[in-house]
Amino acid sequence: MTKTPYVILCSGQSNMARINPEVDTSIAADVQFWRYGVRRHGESAGDGFDSGDKSPGNYAIFYAAAVAKQMPDKQIYVVNISRGATNLLQWLEGTVTEEKENMWNAIVSNVTAALELIPGKDTIDEVIWWGHESDAANKAGTSATAFKDDFLKVINQIDTQSWGGDGSYPILLHKIHPGCNPYAEQINYGIELIALAQPKRISIADATNFNFDDNIHLDGDQKEQAALHALTTKCAGESIPTRAINPNQIINGSFSLEPIEGATDASPKPAHWTPADGTALSIKNGIVTLSAGAIAQNVRGKFKAGSLVTVSMEDLSQNLTITLGDMPALMTAGPDRRQATFLLRKPNRHEIQVSIASEDGKPVTFSKMKFEYGGAYTAYFDETGSAATPQAPPSFFSRLKFRILGE
Repeated sequence: MTKTPYVILCSGQSNMARINPEVDTSIAADVQFWRYGVRRHGESAGDGFDSGDKSPGNYAIFYAAAVAKQMPDKQIYVVNISRGATNLLQWLEGTVTEEKENMWNAIVSNVTAALELIPGKDTIDEVIWWGHESDAANKAGTSATAFKDDFLKVINQIDTQSWGGDGSYPILLHKIHPGCNPYAEQINYGIELIALAQPKRISIADATNFNFDDNIHLDGDQKEQAALHALTTKCAGESIPTRAINPNQIINGSFSLEPIEGATDASPKPAHWTPADGTALSIKNGIVTLSAGAIAQNVRGKFKAGSLVTVSMEDLSQNLTITLGDMPALMTAGPDRRQATFLLRKPNRHEIQVSIASEDGKPVTFSKMKFEYGGAYTAYFDETGSAATPQAPPSFFSRLKFRILGE
């Protein structure tokens, strides 16, 4: 029987790149595996295909073997272009660093060369990806929303290649182990956001219940079963369950207005905020424009060392700086909901200051600010359409007023 070629592009960090030569790969004897190693080839192309049973025993070959069993009429080809301990930025076109190769250049070189050796084949058929533990951090530049933005750029880079098939291929993303890094939840939530952005095309696999002796890398003897599990239990983006809404610890995150007492005109002021010299802000229809200065709120709650909290807002026009206690983070602009996540190291157990400052003095607009527990933002409104706020007596709320920093 003549089999139709089916090409899987594999990429990511160490779980996709890691090899276990001692693992038996005879199950993949019918798979064709592209010979490429980042330390040997860098950004250049590899040098041909081998049968899968001669591969160095990494995860990609076992996934391909599972696909081959599921699709007996296909000849499976694997092109694995991965590198451990490498941030996602290394996959963006044009990224240049002295220490590491640009992985996007490596993908282009190798996919192009590999397809030239497959008769009658000029496009890829599937992408699988596993990473990025190295991107988990407390800075908004590597937050869930920024990670989603960058990853969607990589997908678009693939789509617009002649071999990208105009984005007709499916994509499978893998969650990272929750114990690999204190901020792992942030990247896993970013993976959810990526799948939700293209829900009919992108799916998520979770193999983290298998053995990871170091809480980062899948054990070699687990790869065959984990790959089969990923293939058969993957969750399409359109089937991702909705997260339960967390209460908003910020008071008046919708920025309603109230009259200024004793004012000679009808000028309103933001509820729970105190005007002061040096800070210029205005509010219209719930949209805050912060032209200069900074605002802050002392948030009461129960804060534990080692836990994550997330600040988010909508319709952010420019990058701005969010500071939680003494930890600053750059929140990147975007039309959807944006977030910055923080790991509490030695917090005041009962109160944390959250501040907002325009970046480089540029006017910035935003709305629907939320501060919640966990590494992922949840909906600003509950099912009734009301802002999700903590249940507390009025005396508690009265102490949670915004003030101008430096007062």
